[in-house]
Amino acid sequence: SRNHYQFIEDLDLNMGGDVIYPKSYTNIKQTDHYLMVPLKIGYEAVIGKKLSLVPTIGAEMAFDLGGSYKGERFDLNDTKLYDVKGRFENDKPRLVGTLGFHLEYRFNHNVHFFAGPTARYFMNNAFSYLHSSSANLMPHILTMDMGVLCRF
Repeated sequence: SRNHYQFIEDLDLNMGGDVIYPKSYTNIKQTDHYLMVPLKIGYEAVIGKKLSLVPTIGAEMAFDLGGSYKGERFDLNDTKLYDVKGRFENDKPRLVGTLGFHLEYRFNHNVHFFAGPTARYFMNNAFSYLHSSSANLMPHILTMDMGVLCRF
């Protein structure tokens, strides 16, 4: 799950020339849900009896489980015009490149707890459902991953 804020502006063409200016703006909170299937490699650098640092690199297949957005629309005087709310349709699966750095705690040889930052880059446009040229969205995110690793 990923949450972020974005500002989207409507643009109008000034009839007196080619000046483009905003007439209103929207403050939106967008939440996307993905099922990520990872394939990563890493190197475990032991720093203590139970602790390790593990840099990782790899890829994930991101299956879109849908998303939603909600927010408010304002004019340029910051007067609220109306609320906005909706859901996004599921998008096709995406290939995501990853680069991470985790701290692992070993409960035993087969069970580890891990946590750390991971940078993700969506290889193709992850936001194809937004067709507005004024939506400046980036195809990369920085997340904090944590979980339990079970070795068999």
